Amino acid sequence: EEDVARSDVLFLGDYCDRGPDTKGVLDWLVDFKFRREKSAAGRTIFLAGNHDWAMAGFLGCLPVDVLIDLEGTTPAHFTDGFWPHDAPGGMHYMGRRWAANNSYECTTTMQSYGVTWTGEEPGYQELRDRFVEAVPASHQCFLSELAWAADLETTWSPGRVVAVHAGLCTKGDFLAELEALKARDLTAPSLYEHPKRRDRISAFVGRDKVISSPPGLVDHALLISGHHGFTHLDDNRIILDTSGGYVSQDRPLEALILPERTRVPHC
Repeated sequence: EEDVARSDVLFLGDYCDRGPDTKGVLDWLVDFKFRREKSAAGRTIFLAGNHDWAMAGFLGCLPVDVLIDLEGTTPAHFTDGFWPHDAPGGMHYMGRRWAANNSYECTTTMQSYGVTWTGEEPGYQELRDRFVEAVPASHQCFLSELAWAADLETTWSPGRVVAVHAGLCTKGDFLAELEALKARDLTAPSLYEHPKRRDRISAFVGRDKVISSPPGLVDHALLISGHHGFTHLDDNRIILDTSGGYVSQDRPLEALILPERTRVPHC
């Protein structure tokens, strides 16, 4: 415990939707954060995953410092697959998509807070009000404070760790992307998969384009992510997501101790 208290602890995101008890997970994380702030010498960093960011978007507690017109993030040619109703202050497309119950597992998450929804009952338009009321203020505050990226100096080679939930784009200006992530700035064009759209943020939802480390980071920083549903470790890149959100004996939830690269499984 003393070693952990002295160490930096970094969480890679996707605390929501992964299993039947999102509420219990956030209860534990909020308590862990409180205890670390009171007694730990090391830093504690909670990165936003796409599931967390999307749930926060639906709740209206986005972890954002520089906003854009949220209603403008839903592409005009999209007609279904998202929650279509009005929300005070607008809602980012990722939040609307979260509540559509297709790619995410929002119904299970809502049920963990005592909100039952099948997607068919008449209260669909009032769903958000019921969910906002059910989610404790401490959970909404936790989601609103999530970091988009971590950029840390280390005493071991290569001397720098960069952590982003999915990764950084291997093409384009990754330095501009990283600075925008650190600033939690939705206005930055470098964040988006499509140059004329604002619906998909590569660092949260990207796949093939973010799996490798950008050439400019190679040998200068270790890039760490989760998100991808597999684990990969090399000198410049770590992806730690063996469970892919579905924990079993063969696919455990894991921690990784650095710089030793000791894997600590739990299932």
